Amino acid sequence: MPRTNADAVNAHLTDMLALEDHLERTLRARVEQTKKRLPEVADQLQPIHTHAERHTRVLRALSEARDGRFPEALKHSEDWSDVGPQEGADPLPGELRNDFAALCRASIGYVILATTARALEEPATAELAEGHLSDYAEAVKGFHGVIPAAIVRCLQLEGLPARADLVPALSGATAVLEAAPVPHPPH
Repeated sequence: MPRTNADAVNAHLTDMLALEDHLERTLRARVEQTKKRLPEVADQLQPIHTHAERHTRVLRALSEARDGRFPEALKHSEDWSDVGPQEGADPLPGELRNDFAALCRASIGYVILATTARALEEPATAELAEGHLSDYAEAVKGFHGVIPAAIVRCLQLEGLPARADLVPALSGATAVLEAAPVPHPPH
């Protein structure tokens, strides 16, 4: 049975609720963990935690209003990387999300390496890390166009009426998407 537009949106809404719930709990613990030892770090993390907390609350309410699936999402929030696509959905958007997360982890790893190397007077290592970080900074920006383009294309391949022209992040990618033939579902 083909997915509906609502099914497609609800699947990603459920994924985002799981992600935000995981992030909120992780950041809450991190703020508490750093409060006494590194209060300046806790102060920097607190606003991000506040965003995640608000996002979780809003997504939970929206999910409940749409289809009530938020408890299902929260079952997966212990390990959000295991949150998979809805049956019949293309797994690519979730896989790209995980790739983007890995890219972000690598980026922050280079920040940590560069900072450590600079602070410990190892400029060659710091320069290497900074160079790699620079590469990833561009890649992170690139993902902001790649992921929306892939999602629209996957939705189209599922036979859903996804329109790239309605996605602001795709202003430059719309022509590429429109040039690709979209199979029409059988009547």
